[in-house]
Amino acid sequence: MGRMSEGAAGPGGPAGGTGAPAGDWRLLPIPLWDGEHLRQLRLFLRQHEGRDPAKAERARREATRFILELEMSRLGEMQLDGLVRDRRFDLMLRTRDALPEHMRREIRTIFDQANEAAGYSGKLGFQASSDWHFLPLEAASEDDQPSGVVV
Repeated sequence: MGRMSEGAAGPGGPAGGTGAPAGDWRLLPIPLWDGEHLRQLRLFLRQHEGRDPAKAERARREATRFILELEMSRLGEMQLDGLVRDRRFDLMLRTRDALPEHMRREIRTIFDQANEAAGYSGKLGFQASSDWHFLPLEAASEDDQPSGVVV
């Protein structure tokens, strides 16, 4: 979990906005109606799979990393930084201000129950800091840049 946190929030990691080579991340903009406004979630995906079919077993165990960025009307900017490998799912939830303890407890309960139901293990971390940044759109490959109407 510490490595995931450092890689995402450190200078050179994706959340720092530098050092994310073009083509590593795929951007999937997701429209979301919040009852009053149409908002856009930004989902970045990066899969690490082996290129050699002879190494299919190793590729199966490789990690998938995602970063979901959103802005909540009351809670502000949030970033969910996840890493999935084999039957393990680790998640770091970043906010500008600390979430209330009762909210962290509820989120942790939901996370643990969902992991258990899916047969996964993993850890959930919370990070409140102004030191992280949304990924720049340039972090996604040119082929993945949204076209048409972007909310």
